[in-house]
Amino acid sequence: MTLGITVPDESNGGAMSGLASGGAGSPRTRGTADSVMQECLRLQLGAEPRGRVAQLFGRSPLHPDARSWYRGAVGELRVAGALSRLDPAFTVLHAVPTASGDHERPGDHGDPNLGLDHSATDHVVIGPPGIFSLNAKSHAGRRIRVAGNRLLVNGRKSDQLDHCLYETGRASTLFSSIAGTPVEVTPVVVVVDPTSVTRKSPQVDILEVEQVPQWFATLPRQLSDDTIAHFSTIAERSGTWRSRAEADDDTMRHTQRFERLQREVNGARRRARVWMLGGVAATVIIAAAVLAGIVSQSG
Repeated sequence: MTLGITVPDESNGGAMSGLASGGAGSPRTRGTADSVMQECLRLQLGAEPRGRVAQLFGRSPLHPDARSWYRGAVGELRVAGALSRLDPAFTVLHAVPTASGDHERPGDHGDPNLGLDHSATDHVVIGPPGIFSLNAKSHAGRRIRVAGNRLLVNGRKSDQLDHCLYETGRASTLFSSIAGTPVEVTPVVVVVDPTSVTRKSPQVDILEVEQVPQWFATLPRQLSDDTIAHFSTIAERSGTWRSRAEADDDTMRHTQRFERLQREVNGARRRARVWMLGGVAATVIIAAAVLAGIVSQSG
């Protein structure tokens, strides 16, 4: 079933006029994972400069306290990359401040996967299948198990599903209040680089990042084109979410600094890998030489 709503006439400069492309303070202009990158970079200021020997051997440039924030930011950027491959019929907004600003979400305690802006939803997607609130999580090397309304990470209860449901409920309330009719928003959790994902009647869809584009492509249409355009316009208004939602003037600078840090981290990993492989090769050569010497002596 395709849903439709009455779209306000904007031809005479109505409340929605001129907002479809997003202004300087619209959520569309908020950088992906910006708050997580900022905290990573802030903690990284405490890292001691690496000497030439440390750089040569590929020692990580990351401060120990910045590592989890770095992984969280990289995970969100990967999800944003997956969302960028959606059909042009979709509108995608990042780091959307869906909470009122007066409350923290359940269980918020500065989780690096959540960012400092506890009230921000990682991604909001609007398109033919409906409206979705995506909560992105980096779980590199961890086992994920979802059963009903419980999400376990390496066997331990996580609050991430609760966060996702809270953000989704807030987004639904805001859309409904502006549209003047109940608006359903679908919660989705996206996990990045887990070793495994086990699902048993999950209350919320749990996707691995690689599954995101195809999952959206296979969903049935629920919204008309006019309804999509109307809700996209609503979503791009900063006032839809909360008054303090403003684009960070330093977003580009943060992104450039983080990209530079990524290059340093990736370069260090490559050098460390080369040394590791070189050590393995040297060990094999030495062992072969010793074995050859033993054989020659016995002969």
